[in-house]
Amino acid sequence: MNKKTLAKYLVLFIIQVPLCVECLGQREKIDGLKKLLPTLKDTSLVNGLNELCRSYIEIHTDSAVLFASKAILEAERINFTKGKAVAYYNLGLNERIVGTYPAMEKYCAKAVALLEGIRDQEKFQLAKSYELLGLAKWAQGSFDEALASYKNAEKLALKIGDNNLLGLLYAAMGAVETERGQYKSSIEYCMKGLPLWRKPSSDPRGFIAIAILYNSAGDHKTALEYCREAHNIVKARGGVLRMYTYIGETFYLLKQYDSAIFCYELLRNHNKKMTSVSGMTEEFKQNSWPNSRMAEIYIAREQYDLAIQYLSNALIYFESVTDRNQVMWTLLRLVKAHEGKKNSSTALQSAYKLLRLANETGARQYVRDAHFMLYKLFDTQQKNDSAYHHLRRYTALKDTIDADQAEQKLAFFRSEIETEKAQAGIVRLTKEKQLQEMQLNQYSLQKYFLIVCIIFLLGMGLIVFRNILLKRRSEKHQRELAENELKMQTFENARTKAEFQQKAAELEMQALRAQMNPHFIFNSLNSINRFILQNNSEQASEYLIKFSKLVRLILQNAQVSMISLESELESLELYLELEALRLENRFEYKITLPADLDVFALKVPPLIIQPYAENAIWHGLTHKEEKGHLEINVCEENGYLFFRITDDGVGRNKSAMISNPYGIRKKSLGSKITADRIAMMNGNGLGVTINDLVSPEGNALGTEVIVKISVNYD
Repeated sequence: MNKKTLAKYLVLFIIQVPLCVECLGQREKIDGLKKLLPTLKDTSLVNGLNELCRSYIEIHTDSAVLFASKAILEAERINFTKGKAVAYYNLGLNERIVGTYPAMEKYCAKAVALLEGIRDQEKFQLAKSYELLGLAKWAQGSFDEALASYKNAEKLALKIGDNNLLGLLYAAMGAVETERGQYKSSIEYCMKGLPLWRKPSSDPRGFIAIAILYNSAGDHKTALEYCREAHNIVKARGGVLRMYTYIGETFYLLKQYDSAIFCYELLRNHNKKMTSVSGMTEEFKQNSWPNSRMAEIYIAREQYDLAIQYLSNALIYFESVTDRNQVMWTLLRLVKAHEGKKNSSTALQSAYKLLRLANETGARQYVRDAHFMLYKLFDTQQKNDSAYHHLRRYTALKDTIDADQAEQKLAFFRSEIETEKAQAGIVRLTKEKQLQEMQLNQYSLQKYFLIVCIIFLLGMGLIVFRNILLKRRSEKHQRELAENELKMQTFENARTKAEFQQKAAELEMQALRAQMNPHFIFNSLNSINRFILQNNSEQASEYLIKFSKLVRLILQNAQVSMISLESELESLELYLELEALRLENRFEYKITLPADLDVFALKVPPLIIQPYAENAIWHGLTHKEEKGHLEINVCEENGYLFFRITDDGVGRNKSAMISNPYGIRKKSLGSKITADRIAMMNGNGLGVTINDLVSPEGNALGTEVIVKISVNYD
């Protein structure tokens, strides 16, 4: 075994070791997820199933499909749209490795449709789904639809500011345009993506895309440099990509066949290792990518039988997964191999198949190459008309594509010129910076001395300023102390005045209560005297019992300034009973209040309603010939307690004429005292409103008195 062969096997071994470690790490992750899965439910369970699916995609695809299906069922049960969409996306990823591209397109389309419904919340996942859908359409030769999907993903990536995803998309769009021979558009996407691919943690596929573009332009050395940049990124991350295919193709174009074979062997060995770990994919079992590229080398070495064998097997696989791009690539090499072996009829069949497929997909370079191969085959058979037809079509396409490639080369040249200008500008700026640094060093001592002087002067100025500032602060502090003392004195005077005013108000209230109690007792005794003179002794006794109870309540309530509403209403009802007995039930009374009114907690001044009830009976109802009615309503509204005393008596005007035929107005003492008490308690002078009730014809219907006092609880 020579040194070169030994070095190759050593490299293969070094690459395999990380793969084994990676698989072991993936197994540990799967075992951990399986242990955690029984503890999860609802959305967490769906997310766990999707994570298991992703972990199995490169290890055992049947298990990946199983967990994705479970995730879809669970997501449908709980109506978890994102979880269902991610499961379909994972199935699309799985089909990318082991299935067919139509199936991959179907799953990705389902993921996109679900995520469009929650577009605002899931922009990134939607962008990734569009990207994978674009790949599925690209592989099947639907270039326009693939670009549309990629552009949808680009809009979303721009919105969320994901430069890594943008770089991947520009790489894909550039490769799509190269694949169908639209080199002008391809260079535009590559120029967009190049600044993103230069950033750390960028996707290496961007450099592969631009390497393919340079290869199409015939600059294989530059293409190899970009391939090496991509290789360095992958190597730093410890991974292996199918990019060894593109590196090998570049070595092939440089006619460095041994290096190309070495790259294909690396990819073969990687696929073999993955197959031994998982036992899963038809792609890894057949090694269609590296074998088809090896066949190209066999054609160059005129080993046509081996080339045809490899290409035929690869074609079966590429057609089974509907990878139309690789089908066209393989068909072109099959035509060349059969032509080399002088199998004209088989070569013609493959060439026509290539032409039909290239026309369907719109891949211009394959249309061009198919016409060229048909021209050569018909020319060999001396079928001049057919040969001329295909030569003419080939020439027209070649001129168009050559013009695009010439513009592409010019764009590359301009790009290189701009790069050189930028580098020259950097060198110039560096020299200018060095010169500025030298000048700064020359003036540094002078500036140092000047700065020291300025600092000294500033320090002296600060000291003087500080002294002035401290003096002003001291004066300001003394002024504030004097102002505060004055404010304190003013506050004390105001507080003392308020206390005197409060005491005066309390004394005045006590005086009013002292006037009110004898007034009520006098009126009550007067009533009982009249009753005794007009009725028998049994009724007088009943009246006296109720009167004594009423007097006892009045005396109890006289000791405090505020009593419960319940106690006030109790004394009022006793009074009304006495008056109804005295007047032989010439009137009916009713006291109403809301069921939710807390009569035990609400506080009111004693005898606040009685004077108005007394006025209603004496001045309104007693002068009425038919039976009268007195209604007292109590309610609470907007922080106030309202008492509404309504009678259907003769009215104030008629009552005044009856009581004072000479027109001398005499105001009720009890009403005046009570009104003064309410005004003093409310503080704003408002509290009692008296309304004369009249009919539409102007006849008196009675009197309404509304007493308003502030709500007061315990």
